[in-house]
Amino acid sequence: MIGVAVMAQVPKIASKVKTLSAISAGTILPINPNFTDTVTNGDTLFYKIVINHDAFVKPYISLLHKKPGSRDTTTQLTYWQSVDGIQNWRQITKGKTQSAYSLLLDTTSINNATIANKGREISFLRDTAYFESQYIGIRFISNGPTSGTKKGYYKPIYYGSIRVQK
Repeated sequence: MIGVAVMAQVPKIASKVKTLSAISAGTILPINPNFTDTVTNGDTLFYKIVINHDAFVKPYISLLHKKPGSRDTTTQLTYWQSVDGIQNWRQITKGKTQSAYSLLLDTTSINNATIANKGREISFLRDTAYFESQYIGIRFISNGPTSGTKKGYYKPIYYGSIRVQK
């Protein structure tokens, strides 16, 4: 496939790795329901989820942002898949060109009060993204402020749920 990255283990720069429960098609799994997982400046949070399926599935992720912090920050969100959840993580691709599937969560143009109450919908079906493996990985990388008085202040809390549909 075009644009696929191969990794020997969990994708690089994964400073926090969380393994969530297994999920089957038709069920919903919460992501960070207790608001304990944060992504500080320069930090990476990686969620691993085993998906039990016997056909192609199309994950749907509902994502909310609880603690936005400063307005000059971004968080990159990427999606990965692996057969065993340990090795050979490959970035999930989307669209006709099968480019790397990623989303930039940008707080620079949104009022903090607004982003805290707004969610994001990530639909593999709408985005023509293909998930075919056993494990899905969701990776957040914070690119918060690196200078000035706001350094280290960005500590957002992302939470939501994942649903898998056939």
